[in-house]
Amino acid sequence: MPKKILAGLALCACCSSLGARASAREADRDPDSEADNYADVWLRLDADRVGAQFWVGGTTPIGHLELSSNLVITQTYPGVVDPLQGADYLASGDDYRAPAIRVELGPALATGGFFFLPKVGIGFDIERETVAPLVPQLISIVQGGPLYIESWAQFFLYDMFDDGAQDSFYTRDMVLVALDNHWALGVQAELSVALQNSPESALRSLSVGPRSNWSPVEAFTLGLYVGYESQEIARNSENDFVAGRATATLLW
Repeated sequence: MPKKILAGLALCACCSSLGARASAREADRDPDSEADNYADVWLRLDADRVGAQFWVGGTTPIGHLELSSNLVITQTYPGVVDPLQGADYLASGDDYRAPAIRVELGPALATGGFFFLPKVGIGFDIERETVAPLVPQLISIVQGGPLYIESWAQFFLYDMFDDGAQDSFYTRDMVLVALDNHWALGVQAELSVALQNSPESALRSLSVGPRSNWSPVEAFTLGLYVGYESQEIARNSENDFVAGRATATLLW
């Protein structure tokens, strides 16, 4: 994604966590233009109620194609319920779990105020020394005036590597409105659904709540989401109903 987005939307760097920021207009790619180019390198730290993820990635031009690639390192907290895998997956109980890694690759497609990033990822569980999951996904971004819409649709496929393991669909969707060049406010929703091999309800997690983004400078953004987790199966205790996500994004 290009390093600059619509005027007044530089703060909405949710998309920068994918590699850069979406362009506001159609233009030929100019190697010397800060507005049209894709970020060479980007970093993102993403923490929620289940664990923390560190992302590092970049975009490489290949002819007329922009190829986006990234590495995701996931550290799950001890003793938590992961809606994407289910409680049975926590073989180590409350003990420390080794991180998992995932490599993702796909083309970055942009036109006007629309941006699409179809990717396929493959993971490796260091603790169990197994390859899993396969993660086909699509990230979509729409921008117009002060409005910014972002949607993630991901499939986490474990069963093909571990017979009987839970396969899941996950979506993260947000609508933000820019207040100025530093702040954006809106709403976010996150949903996890078990596609097969779930020991309980297929609806594993559903949370909704307010979202804010703050960009003190163009290349750095902090995001905060606080929501209500409606599904008891996703809670770590009877009164654990607060869902949330904190993000920090930096790009070059």
